[in-house]
Amino acid sequence: MDQAITTFVKRTSNVEFAKLWLEAEQNIEGLFASLKGPIYPSLLHGDLWRLNAAELDQEGSAVPVIFDPSSFYGHHEFDLAASTIIGSPFGAAFHEAYHSLIPKERGFLQRQSLYKLFYFFNQHNHLDGGYRDSSSPPPLLSFEVGLNLLRELSASDAA
Repeated sequence: MDQAITTFVKRTSNVEFAKLWLEAEQNIEGLFASLKGPIYPSLLHGDLWRLNAAELDQEGSAVPVIFDPSSFYGHHEFDLAASTIIGSPFGAAFHEAYHSLIPKERGFLQRQSLYKLFYFFNQHNHLDGGYRDSSSPPPLLSFEVGLNLLRELSASDAA
């Protein structure tokens, strides 16, 4: 995460991100302290948002498909966060079914903010600042969203 933020700050000259990250970084360990056990790495899609998911018609049945992955191994909660930052490809029924199998653990929402922040920086850094120069970046990737995520993490009591 440090590398992603350093790259972003160098490119944008936005020192407020660096300042807030120094505050937020102090709370990160606490976001995971309440987990019931270790995190077992899962193979993640890595870029799971509405334009990377669709349905195919197969003999009258809708078959879900996902594509254009940016796969890596990580905490299973990451893809859930990424899927909500730029429009979820999944409805409430999906999330309810998912959490009936893998219940939310304490601190879930705070970790979602951390994972959304990682996704935010990843998108900005891989697109080489493409959103910065755009007159209308995707609303959930605006600088203000990134700053708000950092503010949430800075203020987090890791509960």
